[in-house]
Amino acid sequence: MLIPQVRIGIAQRRRPDFVVFVPLQKWKYKWYAIQLDAGHMPEKAEADKLRDTEISVQEYQIINFKPTENQGYLEHVRTLVEIIEQDMERIDSNPREVAIEIKVDSIEDRIPF
Repeated sequence: MLIPQVRIGIAQRRRPDFVVFVPLQKWKYKWYAIQLDAGHMPEKAEADKLRDTEISVQEYQIINFKPTENQGYLEHVRTLVEIIEQDMERIDSNPREVAIEIKVDSIEDRIPF
């Protein structure tokens, strides 16, 4: 599900157009920030790069969409769906790749209550 206009980062200043959280495991997700850059002029390229850097520091993978003349965002959406499907299938093909390591401080033989 695409979640629109989520605030990200320091003081939550950055707001990508959409975010997607792809479940890889119960407690582990892959995060994507989707930017619709249709209206941005070439002189905004440096500001867009700074924005993407600040968002990526928060562990989001940035995906920028620029519409084509004939189909708008259609091909980008198809590609995004394929990326999400591949990520969700990773748990079946390689569960150790997405596993979370949890440190155990101690083990007790009896229940503590």
